[in-house]
Amino acid sequence: MQMGICNENAKASSSQSPSRAPAPTRVCLPPVCMKRYHHFIQTGILHENANANPHSPRTLSRAPAPTRACLRLPLEILANIFREVAPSSPFYNTPSLDDPPNPGAFPYSIVRVCKSWRNAAYSVPEFFTRVFIFVDVDNSPHELETKLCRSRTLDLSVYIVRKPHTSVLADPLEHPRVCAAMKALVPHIERCEVVSFEVLHSWSLPSVTDDLFRQAPKLHTLTMKSLLVAPTWTLRAHFNPEKWRIPARCSNMRDTTLTCHTIVDALRTPFWTKKFSKLNRKTLSVAHCTTLDDCTFTLCDLLRTFSHMGHFAVLELLGVDLAFQSCIDCNDPVRVSYQNLNFEGLSRGVLEGFFAGTENQTDLCSLYIARCQLGRIDYLAAWVLGLQDIDSGEDVVSFVRHWNGFELRLERCEGVNDDCIELLTQMRPCGTFFAKTLRKLIIVSCPSISVQALKTLVTLRKEEAAKYDPLQASDNPLPMHQLEVTGAREQLSEEDLKWFAENLEAFHWQVAKASKGFASPILSGDYSDLPLSDFESL
Repeated sequence: MQMGICNENAKASSSQSPSRAPAPTRVCLPPVCMKRYHHFIQTGILHENANANPHSPRTLSRAPAPTRACLRLPLEILANIFREVAPSSPFYNTPSLDDPPNPGAFPYSIVRVCKSWRNAAYSVPEFFTRVFIFVDVDNSPHELETKLCRSRTLDLSVYIVRKPHTSVLADPLEHPRVCAAMKALVPHIERCEVVSFEVLHSWSLPSVTDDLFRQAPKLHTLTMKSLLVAPTWTLRAHFNPEKWRIPARCSNMRDTTLTCHTIVDALRTPFWTKKFSKLNRKTLSVAHCTTLDDCTFTLCDLLRTFSHMGHFAVLELLGVDLAFQSCIDCNDPVRVSYQNLNFEGLSRGVLEGFFAGTENQTDLCSLYIARCQLGRIDYLAAWVLGLQDIDSGEDVVSFVRHWNGFELRLERCEGVNDDCIELLTQMRPCGTFFAKTLRKLIIVSCPSISVQALKTLVTLRKEEAAKYDPLQASDNPLPMHQLEVTGAREQLSEEDLKWFAENLEAFHWQVAKASKGFASPILSGDYSDLPLSDFESL
């Protein structure tokens, strides 16, 4: 099917005076052609037969030659087509930092097709507001500047990373490549909303005070991650425990992920923490903090830094392994203000040291603990407590014994069984339940918990609540409100299903799905017999 380009006013335009602009060109694209473009934008594969199954090897063909009509469209028309279909690409919009943009997705999938498509994409600045700079390959100053200038004056999200699926133990060229990227980025820092570093060595990360924070009024998300921590001498040389110091002008900063090396480096700058404390709605994530040999930076130093940084909406500790004994022995905990806590990959001592060495100045809304060892705590009040991927050797019962809150989430905890549920039905010596304000219980993939234990929990708490008038006092016991079980070991009988529905205001039960065998997570079809020559012109 040939594509028609209709210019209804062609004759009229030729007879008009030269001072008047020609009438706009209206393009009539056949549906099959639009469908072909739409599929390519999403997958990077152009199919000859757009109506056929896109995963079938027989429908995959060579990219059309430049003489084809679809590649000879005017640049403006191609750009408009890309604008129409780009938002439907599954990788075009990034929902969160947990799911960063795919460097091989739109628009980078279309700029490799041919020169005309590349020029059409480059003519749309909003397509290139997310810039990827790879530091495991060489980038010339001209290449870096070109990448950053394609968005013209629009706001930027810059990701300085290594290429996916590359693994090396050391890269001595990474640091100078990051320096070159920073040199190119600093003139554009006023336009940056997101700056993310994910490198191999922590000493490759730039200084948050000297390089990045000269002028960044729009910057709201800063991520600095490294796979390997810095040598001991680097940490010692930069750390002075008597000087607490923040960056310059980043009034919109909300989400920050820093390594131990970056924090220690930032403390060299006067008033760093004081200026950071003035930022609102802060989320700080501290990752890969490790005590190396005789390094003097300890968990207490980190907690004192937090105490000077004001209120945190979210505070995260990921893989922190600093010396903690001084916090456990501390008789004067530092005052820190945090509303939500996320812990991941912490040892028992670090967990105990954090709670022993801090005194929270506000109510704790949520505490999520993932892949951690559970330490001893005296008392913990949090509206939501979430335990995820806790090893079977950890004593979940003893940890929950000292907690009180509204919602308890147990996800993929191998050691959780009926003993944990039975604890929630027992009374303290003072005559109240353990976790007396508990009303919502969510269980995910903990098959050792029985139906009978859950029925006992609901029954006993309901009977105890019936002894009191809920209007008399606010601290009277209340019945269970909601129970959700996902990945259960057995299906509920009709009788049990009816019982839970009658005794709870909200109830959900789902049995674990049986495995259907191996399925490839990458390929949706069999391409083993497809000639490699079919990809040469893509």
